Amino acid sequence: QATGGPPPVDPITQQAGSTVGGVGFEVSLPSCDVQCRGWVEFVEFYKDQILQMAPLLAPAQADPTCEAASTCERLLRELSQATRAIFHRNPAMRDKVHTTPIVTEDDQKFLGSPDKTLWQGVVAALHLTPSQQQQARELQSYYLRRMTAIMTQRQQLCNLLMSTCSAAPGPGVEISGYWSNNKFPAEKHSVALQIITDLQSNIADETLAQIEAGHGLICKVMTPLQACSAFVGLYPWFPDKLAMMACIVEQQGAAASTEQSGAPGNPAAAEMAPV
Repeated sequence: QATGGPPPVDPITQQAGSTVGGVGFEVSLPSCDVQCRGWVEFVEFYKDQILQMAPLLAPAQADPTCEAASTCERLLRELSQATRAIFHRNPAMRDKVHTTPIVTEDDQKFLGSPDKTLWQGVVAALHLTPSQQQQARELQSYYLRRMTAIMTQRQQLCNLLMSTCSAAPGPGVEISGYWSNNKFPAEKHSVALQIITDLQSNIADETLAQIEAGHGLICKVMTPLQACSAFVGLYPWFPDKLAMMACIVEQQGAAASTEQSGAPGNPAAAEMAPV
């Protein structure tokens, strides 16, 4: 029998942070003071933020204490708040923004989804430290464990719902009118409704996990200027933070393999060493 879980958490109004195991920092999602936008308004807002941010990056990177750096951080914070708000309240928007360039009707039309090399190039240009790369790896590991648990629960709930709804009808409840042939046992209704509620909570957990992982990468692993650089470098595409996280982990693994292959005492390295 399905058990009732906690109600879906709204990551926009959630104040308490959730600890990311092993990473050593809190993933907290503060309240959002940016109004939730529809697609057209969001596109205009996003473009305006990026166009303001782009010319400030060079002076900000040259002097992280200057006013340009402070402005970049403010623009990034506002952008993060707006995207978290709109993605949480409209999950379909999250899927659209990751496959649709940030353009308006007056802009050039882009077709297709961004190639993997786009994420790889932007991530490489960030010059993340080994510590940052390790944090990204641990964050990804935490995210994958969390998603595995969510998907396992979802499969169990779906199986339970199917078995509940397809069970052989009992005596049922005779109802006059259009429902006179309804033989679905009354007690099965409450069970099925509880399972559906649990599924809704499970899907909300998936959305929250994705938002928290992305927030952790941009706001905790990266520095504000690195995050701004990623947003500007990927424009007109919206940063797929999970794809960026995967690229960071992939590049860290490739670098580690290269170091090991050239380490002293490695047979392959010895064969290539000059005599």
